[in-house]
Amino acid sequence: MADLYVDPEAITRFAQAVGDPAGLSSDASRGQTYHSSWCRVPGGSSGIFANFTGIAEGAYAAVDEALTHLRTVLRDTGRELAASAEFYENTDHHTAAEMDRTYPA
Repeated sequence: MADLYVDPEAITRFAQAVGDPAGLSSDASRGQTYHSSWCRVPGGSSGIFANFTGIAEGAYAAVDEALTHLRTVLRDTGRELAASAEFYENTDHHTAAEMDRTYPA
């Protein structure tokens, strides 16, 4: 059976890259801002463009929902990864202290 090795610092760095305000969740927020600013099709069209406007609004809403969900998933993933890193760090220290008590120098 292979040994499991976890580097809590690496998990922490990944958590920051994913969930921090400067990480991927921020990129999703900027994507949503861009989408809100530049991707809305003005309404009020008539004729053949009336059909296009309805389709475009549906697509706009779907993309907006997807970006909101992506931002939430990235933020929550960052939190959970940070909690995992802390768990492994604490478990490592706890196990080391237990081993020291069991096998005194």
